[in-house]
Amino acid sequence: MLSEELKLKTKEKHQQLEVKIVGAIKAIRQRKDYVDLLQIFAGYFYELEILIKQTLSNNVLPDFSLRRKAAALQADLLSMSASMPERISNENLPIIKNNLQAIGALYVMEGSTLGGGVITKIISAKLPAEKAFTFFEGYGEKTIEMWNSFKTSINAISLTKEETAIIIESANETFKKFSLYFDLINAD
Repeated sequence: MLSEELKLKTKEKHQQLEVKIVGAIKAIRQRKDYVDLLQIFAGYFYELEILIKQTLSNNVLPDFSLRRKAAALQADLLSMSASMPERISNENLPIIKNNLQAIGALYVMEGSTLGGGVITKIISAKLPAEKAFTFFEGYGEKTIEMWNSFKTSINAISLTKEETAIIIESANETFKKFSLYFDLINAD
């Protein structure tokens, strides 16, 4: 199944990015730290969603419009009186020129919802007055259901080995580029 192969073959890049994100979450001490973290996600996911939307076929994931992350990030930033970050350049993003590459990138975005409940608890313990968790709460009680629905959708696609390899390469590139973008922003 594609979802299992993606999980296995993106594990290294996923873990490299996860270490950076967990470190940033642990380093949150004040509201500005949380805003900075949301802006990193917003900068990357906003542009990534545009690329995915331009290439993803509706028959692959008919509920894609329900899976937008940038709107949740924007809502959180607005509720904190913070702005969306400046648009990032395409060199900081994976190449997404076809349906297969869009699926690989979307695998990364959808997977980002899975740890949101834990992240929300950690940050809310550090910033008890904070309520801006729309992004990290993902789909709320339906997060696992939405993740399983996503996996079912991509697993139903009939793919050649070459097509599967393109999806996996795109997912790895998405993790890698997000990790590099994370470093770039944190270096400022």
